[in-house]
Amino acid sequence: MFRRIPVLMLLGILAFSAACTNKKVKNPIANVDSKQPDKVLFDRAMDALKHNRYDVARLTLQTLINTYPDSEFIARAKLGVADSWYVEGGSAALAQAENEYSDFKTFFPNMPEAAEAQLKIANIHYQQMEKPDRDFTHAMRAEQEYRALIQQFPESKLLPEAEQRLREVQEVLADREFDIGRFYYMRPSYPAAIARLQSLVDRYPMYSKADESLYLLGQSYESEIAVIQQQKYEEGSAAWKGQQSLIKDFTDKAGAAYSKVLTRYPRIRSCADAVRTAQI
Repeated sequence: MFRRIPVLMLLGILAFSAACTNKKVKNPIANVDSKQPDKVLFDRAMDALKHNRYDVARLTLQTLINTYPDSEFIARAKLGVADSWYVEGGSAALAQAENEYSDFKTFFPNMPEAAEAQLKIANIHYQQMEKPDRDFTHAMRAEQEYRALIQQFPESKLLPEAEQRLREVQEVLADREFDIGRFYYMRPSYPAAIARLQSLVDRYPMYSKADESLYLLGQSYESEIAVIQQQKYEEGSAAWKGQQSLIKDFTDKAGAAYSKVLTRYPRIRSCADAVRTAQI
């Protein structure tokens, strides 16, 4: 009789411990009732998102979407799912957010929020940009997505923000091109320098170092002219005529580069002699 008492006590303690343990385990959607009105579900999801309970927010919004497919909150719910991934952050979450925003644009292309979704897609790549000398994949994607917003939603109130971000992204991309062009110029490998620098000044005219880029471009053309002139051909021959034509073409392009420096950036006056030399 007395031997059974410790056993019974032990069983009671184990049962009490199990009950306590069960109280600590919470189902994230335990309080989500699919029979609740759509607005209640939406408000609950937004509150969860506000308190960084991303999983609860997504599951609640998904319940709304599945239960009330004709609800006026459907579009906002889908956008909320994307926002939950976006705010959560991290490369995996941001990739999922981009997919959700793309889906939103597909289903609701004419809603004002479609521009917001496009801006968020661009911002996702903007946030993951690296320095000019590192991987430029995200910078290129950010440029593409900001351009897409400007082209697709020209009347959006988000346009100023997109344009400012686009300029910042292009500064990074232009920095990369400038560093490569200058490297080839110093090497020296003038044809490669010309290719990089010409592309740079054509594509990014607002670049902060556009004046330096144009000057190096002019110098590269002049240096290449000097290399070409070292090749001797019989005057009047086809090779000589081709050489003279190329020299004239490069001289004109050098002069054009220097002229842009003086016209657009009047603070740069050290190029004046170079302009006169190139135009002779």
